[in-house]
Amino acid sequence: SGQRLDGVDALLLRNAVEAAISAHPYLKTRLTMADGDVRQQPHADEPTVVELMTLDETPKPGFFQDKVRPFNLFNDQLYRAAVYQVKNSGAVYLFLDFHHMVFDGVSATVLMTDIRRAYQGETLSPETYTAYDRALDEEQILQSERCQEARNYFDQLLAGADTTVYPRSESIEEKGEKSCMSCTINMPRTDVHAFCQKHGVTENNFMMTALMETLYRVTREEQIVITTVDNGRTNNDMQDIMGMFVQTLPVVYQTGQSDMPFSKAVYEQQIQNLKIQEEREYCTFTHLVEHNGLRAEIMYDYAEGMGNYASIDDPVCKVALDTVKCPVSLTVFAKTADQYMLYVEYD
Repeated sequence: SGQRLDGVDALLLRNAVEAAISAHPYLKTRLTMADGDVRQQPHADEPTVVELMTLDETPKPGFFQDKVRPFNLFNDQLYRAAVYQVKNSGAVYLFLDFHHMVFDGVSATVLMTDIRRAYQGETLSPETYTAYDRALDEEQILQSERCQEARNYFDQLLAGADTTVYPRSESIEEKGEKSCMSCTINMPRTDVHAFCQKHGVTENNFMMTALMETLYRVTREEQIVITTVDNGRTNNDMQDIMGMFVQTLPVVYQTGQSDMPFSKAVYEQQIQNLKIQEEREYCTFTHLVEHNGLRAEIMYDYAEGMGNYASIDDPVCKVALDTVKCPVSLTVFAKTADQYMLYVEYD
């Protein structure tokens, strides 16, 4: 990401970024070959590299997008960090780029919090539990009897269900190019919140069920099967560490129940999602793909606030991938007290 940070000292910021990355040594992971297999290799003692550079003029639109390039997983550090200061105006920009293998959305929040703390003079403590520890714990979890119980649940949930595919348009855009669009819905959140309180459901499940009903009207399928995401941080030790823990989970919706009130449909979807949350730690997406045929064709996500999308319209700071994660993805942002923003990506 690229961010303009007003009223900050470039050198102090550079030092704060260095301190934050050093406090999370998992970011220095590299890949290596061992016994014919790819393994993660710690490089905690490797110097932290954060560039401090001076620009003669304000960066032009697309400046940071041009800084994004592929990582060499076996030879490169899996992060890039730089602070840029504009000579005449004194404007300061922060550029951060991490490989998704070692970094997720929660990692971004944790790291930015630590950068802020270090900038204010706090001494950061290094991680005591890391993604390496989690990998070893997960290995034990996936060998437990509890794991088979979770697999049985997902077998039942997905029995006879096919992943829903959004109908392909006859009007083809530029082949191979990612497209995206966003729209703001002036739907008072107070009304949705009141509905959710009355019926004991969340805004997330309200929006998810609305999407399922929409997909039913488009596809007319008896079951709608899509995917959603969870941050995967299932215990307290994982809350403030770096790593890629995001889990892709299935969601199944029974359609054609015209006599069912929408409130009951939302409630039943919420019950399913709560059960999936209970089982998610014990069954991997890889297993669901290989054993149940699940595919990430349509992805749904819900987020409070704008998060990393706050500068989505800033032509200088905007950084985006050039490919989609799945054919169709919808993120619902609870943008303000009165508005939702829908962000759609499609191939």
